[in-house]
Amino acid sequence: MRIEGTTLLDFNHRQAVSRHAYVASNIGNLYAEFGGNEDYFRVVQLDCSVYCQRNIVVALDGDLTSDFKNMVNSVTVTMRKVHENGEVTLSDIVITPQNLSRIGDSHLAYGLNGDTDQDRWMQYEYRTRWSFKGGGNFESEFIATDEAMIVVFAPYQRQRVQVIDAGADLRSLGVRAVVVGISYPFFGRTRSEQQVIRVGNPESVQFDITLPENVFSYDYNMTWMMENGDRPSITRSDNTGLVFLDPPPGPEE
Repeated sequence: MRIEGTTLLDFNHRQAVSRHAYVASNIGNLYAEFGGNEDYFRVVQLDCSVYCQRNIVVALDGDLTSDFKNMVNSVTVTMRKVHENGEVTLSDIVITPQNLSRIGDSHLAYGLNGDTDQDRWMQYEYRTRWSFKGGGNFESEFIATDEAMIVVFAPYQRQRVQVIDAGADLRSLGVRAVVVGISYPFFGRTRSEQQVIRVGNPESVQFDITLPENVFSYDYNMTWMMENGDRPSITRSDNTGLVFLDPPPGPEE
C-alpha cells in the first residue's frame, strides 16, 4: 500500500509543562565549621511518635488515697530531665483534694533534645513537695528513675497509741480523772492531742497519730486530778504504742 500527500504543522501555539530539576552544589567545609551549631544543623529523629516525646503518668499509692483529703493541702510532683546537650526540661503537676479524681488525665513529659543514647534518654529525676493541713511541709530529694509511672507514696505513717488500764483502783486512791496528752513531731512542727479519762469509765481510750516515715517516738504526759485538788503529773517518751494508766506518782517522783 502506498500513500502520498502533504502534512502542514502549525507551531503558532504554546502549552505549559511542569518539569522537575534537582539543583545540587558542594557546600565545602560548611558542616565541618558549623556542624555543632543547631542554628545551621539539627538532628531530629522522625522514626518515633511525636518526635520521641515521653509521657510520665503520675498516680497516688492506694493506701494514701483514703487519708489524702483529710491531711493534705497539696502535693507538687516535679520532673527534671537533664539532656545530653546539657539543657534541662522541668515539668510539674500539683495534686489537690479537688483534682484528685482527675489526676490520671494529666502527665509529665519531655522530648528529644540532643539525646542520642536511648537508654540514657529514658532516665529522669523527680521529687515531691507536700503541704499538710494544720501546718507542716516536706520536700524529698530528687529521685532517679526510668519508670513510665511515678507512684506517690506517703512520707508519713499512721500509728495508734492505746491507753490501757493497769488494774489500779484509782477511785480508792482519790483520783477523779486522768488527763492524757500526746505530743509528736510532724515535719517541722509539734502536734498535740489530749483526752480526759474519767475514773470508772470502762471505755478504752486511744490516739491515732501521724508520724514522719521511720519515726516512731512520741511524748506523752499524764495528769491525775485528785479529789483534794492536787494535780501530780509525769512526762515521758515512748514508742511502743501503749500507755499504762498507773497510780499517781508519790512526792518523791
